[in-house]
Amino acid sequence: MTLDWSRIAAGSIRDDLVTLAGQRFAAHGRLDEWRDLLATLPTDRASTCELASDTIRIGRADDLDPQERRKLEGQLRQLIPWRKGPFDIFGITVDAEWRSDWKWQRVMKAGIDWKGARVCDVGCGSGYHLLRAVGAGATCAVGVEPMTVFQVQFAALEQLARPHVWPAVMLPVRDDAL
Repeated sequence: MTLDWSRIAAGSIRDDLVTLAGQRFAAHGRLDEWRDLLATLPTDRASTCELASDTIRIGRADDLDPQERRKLEGQLRQLIPWRKGPFDIFGITVDAEWRSDWKWQRVMKAGIDWKGARVCDVGCGSGYHLLRAVGAGATCAVGVEPMTVFQVQFAALEQLARPHVWPAVMLPVRDDAL
C-alpha cells in the first residue's frame, strides 16, 4: 500500500491506516511468542485511560485481581526494552529507559496548540509521544516504527486500553519506505 500524504493531511484515511497497521510486525525470531502473548492479554478491563499526564495510565490496579496483575506484569517484562515511557498499566509501573515525559515537557514549552492537530512521529518507539499528542488534543497521530518489539508494545497498549480507543495508529515500516 502506498501512502497518500494528501489524504493523511486531510485526516480522511484512518481506515486505510488501520488496515496498513493491521499488516503489522516484521519478521522477528520472537514473533510467534509475542503473538501468543498478545492473544492472552486482558481486554475490555480498563476502567480508565489517561493520556494527558506525564505517566500514561491504562486501567487501575483494582480492575484486575492480584493473580491477573502478576501474570500481566510478567507479560510486560517479556516486552523489555521499553525505551519510551513511563506507563502505569493496571497499577504496574512500566519504567522506560528514556524519560519521554521530560522531553514532552520541553515540547510543551514551545506553546504548540495540539487541538485538532494531525501528528506523525517517525521512530515512535512504543508510541508514548503519539498518545501524549492525543491526550493534548490531536485528532490523528500516526507513528512510524521499524522495530518489531516496539510495534508489539504499541499493540499491547492498544489491547490493554480497550474498551477505550484512541485516534493513533502505528505503521510498521521504515521511514525510508515512505
